[in-house]
This record gives sequence, structure tokens and C-alpha cells, in this order.
Amino acid sequence: MGGTGHVPLSVDLLPWTAARDTVGGRPTVDRWFADQGTPLGCDLARSGAASMSLGQLLELTGTGSADLLEMPLDYGPGRGGARLAAAIRRSLGAGESASVVVAGGAVEALLLLCLASADRGDVVIGTPAYGALLSAPAAAARPLRLVSVWNPVAGLHLDGIAAGVTPATGMVVINSPHNPSGASASLGEIDELAGRCAANGALLVVDEVARGTLNPDAPSAVHSRGFAAGTTVVLGDVSKSLGLGGLRIGWLAAADAGLAARAAAAKDATTVASSTLSEYVAAIALENAPLLLRRVTSAARTNLGTLSQFLATIGEGERWTPPADGLVAFPALSTPRGIDELVADLRRRDVGVVPGWLFGEPNRLRLGLGGAPEMFSEALARAGEALAR
Repeated sequence: MGGTGHVPLSVDLLPWTAARDTVGGRPTVDRWFADQGTPLGCDLARSGAASMSLGQLLELTGTGSADLLEMPLDYGPGRGGARLAAAIRRSLGAGESASVVVAGGAVEALLLLCLASADRGDVVIGTPAYGALLSAPAAAARPLRLVSVWNPVAGLHLDGIAAGVTPATGMVVINSPHNPSGASASLGEIDELAGRCAANGALLVVDEVARGTLNPDAPSAVHSRGFAAGTTVVLGDVSKSLGLGGLRIGWLAAADAGLAARAAAAKDATTVASSTLSEYVAAIALENAPLLLRRVTSAARTNLGTLSQFLATIGEGERWTPPADGLVAFPALSTPRGIDELVADLRRRDVGVVPGWLFGEPNRLRLGLGGAPEMFSEALARAGEALAR
């Protein structure tokens, strides 16, 4: 790591164990979460929408429960049922020609892509990134190269990763909206990177699991030229945007039907098929996504306003860039005690946050914007007390 704490522009190829457990000597976000135990009462560590019960979902969408009781608990189609695939296409604004493969979350969708393109070169990951973007390619025994795509001033900058795409590159993976910062790449920027990938025979994978939460008008990368040309593949799920992580439903969408078919075949060696019950509930959610997302967006925007006021009050308002989309913010905080001691103090106050050093930024915290505004306000009040010590 450099003296600034940023992930260096280029990192040596990483073996599986390094990508699974640590990057640059620090644990990945997923391993850190696994060590934290039960989420705290004021949970700002969560990077997605607040969860809901099945009863709440059915009530909000006006759906009866009778069909659920008749649902056969058998294997479904390996690549996903027709109803869910249609709901995914509509949520993306994609045409019928887009090939959809349903997976056990976006992380399995990425794993399937890595397995389906195993004859290609190394996988380049835009960092900072959450742990699953590293662990899925590593689990497929694909060599990794990490390239920085974010800084606090410029937000996402894809020119550096584009410059590093060579004939040895098989896949480039970026996350937009970006976790942990909430920065987003435009379709034009994505297409510029896709052009570089196409010229070198590489795929571009755009993980957009939190798209349309803070900014409902944010377009999917399925509307890019690279998607139509078959270079760009889109990942999504119902976990981050709708708070339905327990369903374990994600997907990949591609214009290249052959690539999608190979990814679906790779699922024979992983989960075989998704739960028919999960698919049914996910389809209901996606068919009613505009209704459900209004609640998510309202809470996130309220929380973002509260956070902006809080940072201004403590004198940190000039040191961060508000997120453009997604459900996380990544402010810098000055504390003489250090971020780790602040995180521990907040934990004693029943407030969960994610330390920025997990993303190579030791003076920042990642804060989730998807929770109830009352809880968010209370968490910041407790944070103010901790910072005043």
C-alpha cells in the first residue's frame, strides 16, 4: 500500500487464498463481516436496502399467499424460470433478445461468467471493491489484477483501467454504482472502456446491484453500445436494491446468447438451480420494483440529507463527495483516536459501521443509507457523542 492508503494502480496477480481472505495484508470486507457477528441495533454497516418480511412484501404488492402454499418445492429450470427472466428484463429495460441467467446472487453470476470464459486471460478488477468481486474470479482459478478506479475528488475514473487492458486480459469487472463510494460511471464512460475491451478480446462486466436506489433515473448498462455488441455483461440482484438478500437471487444479462448458455451450463457444477420459491417471490418484487424502490429512495435521500448536515456540523462537510447512486456513503472523518478506536466506540454504543481501511482508505467510514431514517438519525447522534470524547 502507498503512503496515501489508496490501492496501488497495479497489483501482482493474486492466488486464490489471497483474494479469498486478504488483499494487501488486510481482510476482505466479507471476511470482516463474518467476524462481526449479529448486526447491531443501529446498523449502518449494511450496504443495501432495509430487509422486509414476506408478509410485508405481499401486503405492499397486493399479492395473495394462496399460490405460495401450492408452490412445488422442486428443481426449477437451471437458468431460471420464464416469469422471473421476463421481470428481470423489464427491470433493466432490456429487450427480449437479452439472455438472462438466474444465479444465487450476483456473486454466483460472476463466478459463472468466470467459469464460462475460463479460456480467456486474467481478470482485472476495479478497486476499491467489496470482497465478492475478488473471491468469485479467484474461486474459478482466474488470475487477478487490481487497478484503482476511484479517488475522493474525481469519483470513478475508468481511463486507468482502460489503459491496462491488453491482449492478455480476459475480463474487466467494474462496480457502478460503486461500493463503497456511491460514485457512478456514465454510459459513455462504460462504452469507452467496452471499446478497449472489445479491441483486446475481453469481456466487460458491470456490477450494478445497487443501481436506481438513490437515483431512480440511473440507466442500466444494457442500454450501452457495448452491451448490444456482446462485449458488456450486466450483473444485478434483489439483495442490495430491494433488501431481499435472503432469497439469494441474482442474475447476469448478456446479448451474447452463447456466453449465457455456457454460464448456465457452469451452474451444473454450482447450485444447479435456484429455489422455485425464491424465484417466485423475487418475480413478485421485480414486477413491483417501482413501488418498492420509492420507499428505498425516500429513505436513502432522507438519510443522505441527515448525513450532509451532520458532516457540516462537525466540520467535515468539505472532505467528501456525496454518492450519485447506491446506498452507501464514504465520508472522511478526523479523529485523534484513529478510525479503529472510533469503530470500537461506536460498537459499544450499538452502532455498526465499516472501517474504510477495508477498502484501502484508513481515514474513512462506509455508512449504509438504506435503513430507516429514525434509526439513521439516532446512529449519527451516537456518533456525534463518540467524536466529542
